[in-house]
Amino acid sequence: MAKKRMRAFIIKLLKENGPMDTHAIHDALKEKFRHGACTNEVGGVLGRTKGIKKVGMREESTNKTLYEHRIRCAIWEYRD
Repeated sequence: MAKKRMRAFIIKLLKENGPMDTHAIHDALKEKFRHGACTNEVGGVLGRTKGIKKVGMREESTNKTLYEHRIRCAIWEYRD
């Protein structure tokens, strides 16, 4: 019940835009709400909400510094 407005906004966002990754959803939440949620909270809400399913993963490798970094991000979709 504590994340009711955030959950409703995410469902509306996914219905309008189609599949999105966790970082894109997190950025949209930061723009919409004054006190947004951290990425872990967004992932938890997405994982527990009925109708939202994980459809894949996106992986990126960055080599901006001396060390290589790997970024993994889930892709989510709303299904009725």
